[in-house]
Amino acid sequence: MKFERTNVEYPLWRKKVDSSLFNDKGTTIPKWVCKIWNIESEFYDCTKKKHKKSQVSIYFENICYNGNVTIASKGRKTPAYRLWFSEDLLYRLKDVYLMSYMRDIEQRLREENETKIEDEIPFWEFLDIEYDETNKTFYFTAHYTQKPSFPELFKRMIDSPILHKIDDELRDKEEFRIYKQNWKPR
Repeated sequence: MKFERTNVEYPLWRKKVDSSLFNDKGTTIPKWVCKIWNIESEFYDCTKKKHKKSQVSIYFENICYNGNVTIASKGRKTPAYRLWFSEDLLYRLKDVYLMSYMRDIEQRLREENETKIEDEIPFWEFLDIEYDETNKTFYFTAHYTQKPSFPELFKRMIDSPILHKIDDELRDKEEFRIYKQNWKPR
């Protein structure tokens, strides 16, 4: 049984892990969370990731990653704020949330008109996101993770180049890429 966390220092948002994390390298911050974190006052003019003021730090498993908070207001009645993170953090999240990542790949491999995969393979994983407004720092904590069905197989699959190749094909990335992996003993 998983108990609630007691070591929460800053206002927390518990985000359900979904395909947006893996596909977009980021997530939309809900309006109610923006109010709690005071996002509007700090990032109101950050329309691009290149904007210096949009830069934030993201800590996950005691490692600091780069991130950005931007606003999308074009064509919207109310602006939407998004939290973006680096490719390095994306790889780590895919590893930690392996079952959600595999389910996301399975959904993208299927025809779009099929049933929602969450109904067929039901489980939820959550990412706790805290925000320190003073230091412009986000803290990610893995909470409620699903144990892999086949742990050793999935552990080897996540490190394999073929899984990265399938993922790239589903994202229409056609350029040739080299996928880094751990050295194998000779």
